[in-house]
Amino acid sequence: MEKKASDSLLFRFSAVLLLFTVLSLMIGGVATYFSQMKIYKEQCEQNVRSVGQYLAHLMNNAGDDVLAYKDYYMKHYKEVDVPYFFTDYEDARDEFEMLMVQNYPGMAVGEDIMVEELAPEVQKAWFVYMHEFWLTTFEAARESFHLPYTYFLVMVPDEETCAKEGYVVDFKTEPRDNVVYMIDGERTMRDGRWLYLGDTYFNPREKYGIVWRTWDTGEKQDGYMEWDNEWGHTYGYYTPLIVNGQKVGLVVSEIDVKTVNQAVLRNTLQQIGLVGLVVVIGVIMMMMLIFRLFIEPTRRLEENVRIYANYKDADIADRILEDYTGRDELSSLGRQFAKMINELTSYMENLMRATRELDDTRQHAEEMTELANKDPLTGIRNKNAFDKEIQRLRWELQNGEKEFGFVMLDLNDLKHLNDNYGHERGNSAVKKLCKMVCSVFEHSPVFRVGGDEFVAVLLRQDYHQVDELVARLEAELAKCGNDETLDPWERISAAYGVALYDESIDGSVGNVFQRADKAMYTRKQEMKAHPEKGSS
Repeated sequence: MEKKASDSLLFRFSAVLLLFTVLSLMIGGVATYFSQMKIYKEQCEQNVRSVGQYLAHLMNNAGDDVLAYKDYYMKHYKEVDVPYFFTDYEDARDEFEMLMVQNYPGMAVGEDIMVEELAPEVQKAWFVYMHEFWLTTFEAARESFHLPYTYFLVMVPDEETCAKEGYVVDFKTEPRDNVVYMIDGERTMRDGRWLYLGDTYFNPREKYGIVWRTWDTGEKQDGYMEWDNEWGHTYGYYTPLIVNGQKVGLVVSEIDVKTVNQAVLRNTLQQIGLVGLVVVIGVIMMMMLIFRLFIEPTRRLEENVRIYANYKDADIADRILEDYTGRDELSSLGRQFAKMINELTSYMENLMRATRELDDTRQHAEEMTELANKDPLTGIRNKNAFDKEIQRLRWELQNGEKEFGFVMLDLNDLKHLNDNYGHERGNSAVKKLCKMVCSVFEHSPVFRVGGDEFVAVLLRQDYHQVDELVARLEAELAKCGNDETLDPWERISAAYGVALYDESIDGSVGNVFQRADKAMYTRKQEMKAHPEKGSS
C-alpha cells in the first residue's frame, strides 16, 4: 500500500508540536498578563499609599510649624515671591536664619517667639524657606517612587470664615467645595521667575466623593480617586493630615494608570517573546534530533530492507512482516531496536560532555565577574563594585534601612610622589593608605573609587562607632606623618570626610555621599591652607 506524506511520524510530530506551541503561548500570555497586572497594580497602589502616609507623617512631626505655614500661606500667598528655579532649600534657610540673627539674636521660632510675632520681612523669609523645604520634600518622594504627582490640598472654608481668618482665596465658579493646591504636583511659573501659588479649583462633593469623605471623616479611605484630564489618567490616594488634633489638609499621591498598563503589557510581551523564542528553539532542536536519530535512520533502514528483500531471503522477510505490519517509520524502527539503544547511549554521552563544558564556561564567567569588581593594585573592590553597593543601599533605604554612612578619603600629594619618586613609590603610598583604611574600618566594605580616592561604607558596628574609628584614623595618619624614620612616600597624608544618613536632610543615598565628598574636599582645602594640620 502506498504511503502518504501525512502517514509519516515527522509530519505528525510537527503538527502536534506546532499546535502545542501556539496554544501554550496564547494561554501563557493571557495568564501572565492578568497575573502581572494584579501583582503590579497591588505594588503600585501600596507605593502610592506608602508615599502619602510617609509625607503626612513628616508634616505631622513638624507640628505647629505646619499650622503656621498653612495660615501664612492662605493669608499672604499673593504677596510672596518664591523663586521658580531652585533645587534645594538651603539658600532660603540661610536667608531666614541671617534675618533671625539680625533681628532676634539668640531666639528660635516656635520656642522663644511665634511666627506671627516676627517682623513681616522675617515672616516672609520663613515662609519661603518652609515652602521650598516642603516642595522639595514632595518632589523627592515623587521621584524616589516614580510617581507622576504628589501634592498637598487645603480645603477652602466658606466666605465668612475666609474673611474672619483673613484668608485670600480666588473662588472658582462658586464659593463652596473649593480646594487650594498649597503644594502643587508640578511647578508653575509666574512672571518668568516666580512660583505660581494659591492654585484654586472647584471640586463639587457629588463628583469628588472620596476627596470630601477623607476630609470630613479625617480618616484614610480604601478607595482611590480616578482622574482623567489634561494631566493624564491617574489614581489618587488621599491621606488626611491632622496636626495637634486639628485637620489641616490632604496629602495626595497619584499613580499613572497608563504607565501601569504599559509596564504590565511590556513585561508580558517580553516574557512571551522570551518564552516563545525558547519554545521555538526547543521545538526546532527537538525536530532536528528526532529527524536525525529516528526518522532518517528509519528511512535508511527501510531502503536497506527493500534492497535485502530483493535477494528473496524469505525467512527474514517473513519474520519482519509478521512482527511489524504498520505503515509508519516506528514500525520499521522497531526492527532495529538494539541499534536505537546504542544511538541513544551515544547521545547521552554527548549531552554529559556538553554539560561539563557548560559548567566550565559558567565557572570561567564567575571568575571574570570577580575580576571585573576587583582593583588590581590594592586587591579591594573597585568603582564598578561601589556602584553596585550604591544600588543596594538605595534599595535598602526604600525598605526602611536608614543606618548607613560614608567615609570619603583622598591621598594627598600623589602626583608629587609620582613625579619625584616614580609611580612605583606612588603605588606604595596608595596601598599603604588602603591597608590603613581597611584596618580601621575592618567591619565596613572599602572601595577604591579613583586613583587616590577610597570610600568606606559605614554599616552596623562601624556605623555606631564612627567617632571612635575616625579618631583612630586621625591618630594613625598623624603617627605615620610624624615618623621621620620613614621615607617620604611612606609618610602618607590624607583628607577625609564623614557623612551619616539623616532623613531630615537627605533625600537619597547620593545626598549622603555628596556630603561626605564635600566634607573631604573642605578638609583637603584646609590642609593645603594650613600644612601643619596635615600631620597633627
